[in-house]
Amino acid sequence: MTLEKKESLGQKITCVQASHSNNLVAVGAGNGIVAFYSNTENKFVSTALKYHGNFITSLVFTPDDSKVFSSAYESVVFVWDAVTLKKADKIANI
Repeated sequence: MTLEKKESLGQKITCVQASHSNNLVAVGAGNGIVAFYSNTENKFVSTALKYHGNFITSLVFTPDDSKVFSSAYESVVFVWDAVTLKKADKIANI
């Protein structure tokens, strides 16, 4: 599993979570980047998505695999749409 240079995570992987269907894998890095890997296409299908300011500590798919929650050492959780692979929402100050 490698990233193209333009999509480099830039740091070590700190968190990995597979969807319930095992079709998609969310990958978090030490620099706050989240990326998505497709098991069906055998490649990363998203660019490196940088919204967190610290390294990713947790990634969780919803039971229907429609969304992914990501957290880091900060008071915000991001919600990702698992179909479009875009940030869908932000839950702050929790």
